[in-house]
Amino acid sequence: LMIYTVSVVLERQKATERRLQEIVSLHRLVTENSRDVIIVADFDGNRSFVSAAAESMGGWNPAEAKAFGSLGLVHPEDQRKVMAVVGELRSGREDAMVECRVRKRDGDYLWVESALRLVRDPGTGIPSGILNTVRDISERKRAEQQLREAYRAVELMSLTDVLTGLANRRRFDRYLATEWRRNMRDNKPLSLLMLDVDLFKAYNDTYGHQQGDSCLKQIAEACMDVVSRAGDLVARFGGEEFVVVLPNTESEGALQVANEICE
Repeated sequence: LMIYTVSVVLERQKATERRLQEIVSLHRLVTENSRDVIIVADFDGNRSFVSAAAESMGGWNPAEAKAFGSLGLVHPEDQRKVMAVVGELRSGREDAMVECRVRKRDGDYLWVESALRLVRDPGTGIPSGILNTVRDISERKRAEQQLREAYRAVELMSLTDVLTGLANRRRFDRYLATEWRRNMRDNKPLSLLMLDVDLFKAYNDTYGHQQGDSCLKQIAEACMDVVSRAGDLVARFGGEEFVVVLPNTESEGALQVANEICE
C-alpha cells in the first residue's frame, strides 16, 4: 500500500513537472520568437524580465535593457505622457496603450506602441507591476508623416496659383475676410492694392502665350521683391490682375508700395 501510494505521488509529481516544462517551453517559444518586446516591471520601473526581441528592435541585449528604468530609454519629450499612463495603471486601470519614442543603442530613436497590462499578485490581487508589450511602429509613423505632407501639398496647391506661385483667388478671399475682421476688431487700417497689367492682351497676341506667361511671372516676382512683411499677401486675382493685401497699413504706405512695384 505504501509503495503504491508513493508511486502515485511520484507519478503526479512527474506529471506536474512535465506540465511545468511544457509551460516553460511554450513561454520560451513565444518570448524568443516574438517580434514584439515583452517586458515585466514593477511600478518603480525595475524590470524583472525583458524578451530577446529587445536586441533586434533597439540593439540592447535583454540584460542591458533590464538595467534601464522604465523611462530610461524614453524620449524626454514623451516621458510625461508615459508617466501619466503608468500612474493610471498604478491607480487600478487594467490596461492602456501609449505611443512614444525610445532610444536605440546607436543613439537614434524609433517610434513604438506599448500595450500595458496591469499585473496583480496571485495571492492578494493587489497590483504589483506592469506587463509591457512593445511594438515597433516606425514604418507606420513614416507613412502617416508622408500622408500629412501629401495632404499639406494638396492643400497648398489648392491655394496657390500654378503659373506664378502666388496665392490664388481662393486664398485671397479667405485671407482678406480674416484680415478685415482682425483689423476691425483691433481698430487698425487695412489697405488693398489692385494691379491690372496694361496692354497685356495686345502683348499676349503679339508675342504668344508663352511670352505672356513669362511676363506674368516677372510681374509676380517684382511684387514679391517689394512686398516683404510676413503679414502681407500677394495674390493673382484674375488673368492679368494682381492684388496685394497690406494689413495695418495706411493709404500713404500703400501708395508707396504700389509705386515701388510699378518701378
